[in-house]
Parts: sequence; structure tokens; C-alpha cells
Amino acid sequence: MILKILFVVVTFFNQGESSKPKMNNLTHESILGGSRSDLGEYPFMLALEDQTHQFCGASAIGKSWAITAAHCLTGMKAKNLELRAGSVIRHRGGSLHPVKYFIIHHNFDPETQDEDIALVKVKKPFSDNPSVRYIALPKQNEAVKPNIKAIVVGWGSTGVDLPGSSVLKDVKVEIMDQNSCRDTDAFSSTYSITKNMICAASFLKDTRMGDSGGPMIIGRNSPKLVGITSWGEGTGDLQSPGVYTRVAKYRNWIRMKTGL
Repeated sequence: MILKILFVVVTFFNQGESSKPKMNNLTHESILGGSRSDLGEYPFMLALEDQTHQFCGASAIGKSWAITAAHCLTGMKAKNLELRAGSVIRHRGGSLHPVKYFIIHHNFDPETQDEDIALVKVKKPFSDNPSVRYIALPKQNEAVKPNIKAIVVGWGSTGVDLPGSSVLKDVKVEIMDQNSCRDTDAFSSTYSITKNMICAASFLKDTRMGDSGGPMIIGRNSPKLVGITSWGEGTGDLQSPGVYTRVAKYRNWIRMKTGL
């Protein structure tokens, strides 16, 4: 299992146990098969950074709230983090929003990556940047139909021991039926695909290291956040799909924690 985080000091996983998520070297281009995104095309897209690195993505969901993957924030301190809004260029441009605090879902399991979701509260509201828009959220338990195309967005890895893409990229992937995902070569005997996850795969198209926490959306004109990039091999192999947190499972939790 490969987490799609790109941060060189994350060491809280036991690399010796194959059943646990682990960091591997990757050699393909950023979002595999992706295209460069235009400024303003995804106005809810955020970059999660510390003082020196941009290591995950996130999405703006309200004036002072963002959503990302829990594994992006495990072991982190809020005082060291900020979100960059309104930019498609890695680590520059747009506006910076220092993190006030974050909330990792209480049932997040770092071994299986189940319930891989977190909320981030910022000190400086996103509304200070007029180019930012908030992504719509699904209803609680709203179904995501299989065999439809979704868009995933991020600044993923550009190669072995290299930083992520210098520009934001996007790609379309196809939502898989849950049972079909469980039966793929990658997951049938090794990893558990739960009801809290969405699988997606398209030939030579995938998210990669550094895309963690970024959005999976349906609908370009009226986008809705249905998934959060979580883990996978990042190969664009139909037998090894990418795995995303199913946001509809957490709509009530999001409302309870944020009031949104």
C-alpha cells in the first residue's frame, strides 16, 4: 500500500510489515496521465504546507474550513502548517492561511487507512482571497454510481527522490463497483476495501505520491466532493486502482464539527 503523501520526514509507519501502508519510490509523472490545470479551474483547491514543504492537497469547504486526508496530518503540529489558496503553482502564489487547529477522524486507522479524513480550521479565512470558492459536499450516505468519470487533482510526485509537479494537474478516472475493486489483483488477498472507501481506475491514469488529501470530484460545472485521495500504487493499472475516502459517509460528522 502506498500513501500518496509527499513529505520526507513522515516516519510513523513500520516499513517492515507489508500489511501496513509504506512509502515507496515512484518513477512516473505527477498525476499519471494528467493535464495542466488552469488558474481558477479548481478554485477550492488548496495546498497543505509546512515552512519548507508542500506535501498534501486539501479542499476549501467553508470560510475557515478545509478537508483533507487524516494521514497527511498524523504526527503534525498545527502551528507549523498553513494552507495555500488560489494558486496552481507549487509553493508560491495565491494566499497563505495559517492553520489554527485540525481534527483527525476519531476512527482513523493508520494501518488500514480506513476513515482517512480530517478537517482543518484556519486563522485567516479563505474569504480574504476573492478567487477562492468552496466545494459542495454530498448528502450523508449519498451513493456514487460506478462506471462514471470523476476528476482528481493534485501536485503529485515527478519521480524518484524528486518533489511534486511544479503545476497543478488533473485527470479523469472511472469509479469502480465496490465488489469489483475488492476482487482486483491488488486487493483480493492483501488489503481491505471498506464501505468508507471509493476505488477508481483508468488505464495509465492515477493519482500519485503528493496527491494525498486532494479532491475527487464529480461534475465540472457544479463540482461536488465525493472522495479524498488516500492510497494506492499509483500505476494506472486497472488491477491496482487508486483508493479514496468516501466523503458521503462523513457528511454528518463534518456538520457536527464545523457547522457547515
